[in-house]
Amino acid sequence: IEIGLQPSSQKKIKIEHPPFLHRLLPPSLSCSRGKENKSRHPSARLPPREERRLQEGRESRAMDASALNDPRFQALLEEEKKKAMMNEMIAKLTDTCWDRCITGSIGSSFSNSETSCLSNCAKRFIDVKMLTMQRANSSS
Repeated sequence: IEIGLQPSSQKKIKIEHPPFLHRLLPPSLSCSRGKENKSRHPSARLPPREERRLQEGRESRAMDASALNDPRFQALLEEEKKKAMMNEMIAKLTDTCWDRCITGSIGSSFSNSETSCLSNCAKRFIDVKMLTMQRANSSS
């Protein structure tokens, strides 16, 4: 595939791509496929995994409103929210403590001071998060 960055651009970028990539490009990009690809892939199919995701998306949009009130669905939704919050907290903890504690170059293992700092930072981060959640719950 060759992509012109601007319609009047003379520079084109040549990249290798899966046969379905041309379907994902925005129309604003000029996209010219080779002659052999035009005849071989007039309607390139998505890989099976992507096809399943699209199908699942179509099915979920077709779900009626009564399914949203299903207790099993609500429990699953709550579980997913908790997982997302936990992942977000771990990402913030990692970023915060890494920036604060890892100052030198990374070797095969952490130094004693880095290990101690990371441990204390993680404990303090979790304590503050728990305290914040308790105060938010008690005020509401």
